[in-house]
Amino acid sequence: MRANSKMITALAISGVIALAAGGATVLYLNGANERSVRGQEAVRVWVAKSAIPRGTTLKSVKSSGALVQELVPVRAAPSSALKDLPKVTEVAASDISAGEILMMGRFVDESAVGPQMLQVPAGKVAAAATLKDFQRVGSFVKPGDFVAGYYFAAGKTTVLFSRVQVLGVGTASEDGSAGTAKDDKVPTSVMTMALSPTEAASLVPASNNAAAHPSDAALQFALLPAGESVPGGK
Repeated sequence: MRANSKMITALAISGVIALAAGGATVLYLNGANERSVRGQEAVRVWVAKSAIPRGTTLKSVKSSGALVQELVPVRAAPSSALKDLPKVTEVAASDISAGEILMMGRFVDESAVGPQMLQVPAGKVAAAATLKDFQRVGSFVKPGDFVAGYYFAAGKTTVLFSRVQVLGVGTASEDGSAGTAKDDKVPTSVMTMALSPTEAASLVPASNNAAAHPSDAALQFALLPAGESVPGGK
């Protein structure tokens, strides 16, 4: 009986020790971030908790909780990291990725979002296609918008691009087959997009084939909502 009592006491002590160790672990993890900057100068920066599409207002971003403040060592914070948020009416100048530290200039006045701010992103190339109005959604597509690309050939339509950014749209010429009246010619425009080298390699044959065989092949684009893409494609 005395042996059983000793065993029960030992088990109880072990349980108390395990609970204490578990609590200590939780406290240690909760204070990890504070300890990481203890003993060195720290600063709070704004970090994107989730992806923020281009053109999203800061007011909408704040209400959705997509931005959070995090404490980081000064030496780990970029010199241009944003410490104070701008006016809530400003919009994201370009897509902001989840986990990205918010930098100065990432939110601007809506009137400043335009072709003058666009550059070819790193790892991309600027490639263009000559399109008729209906193939590029008329005048609705503006520089900075995102589009999906479709290619029709051999009686089948495929998604050529799920989501690519338009860098510019400019008038090219009037298109018409030989022997047609001048009044029958259709205005065409050049749409320039930011594509990966692989995407550009897909656009070249599709565009050339559609131009050479308009009755058998076609290239067409669709305007996308902010932050969305179509399934399939590249």
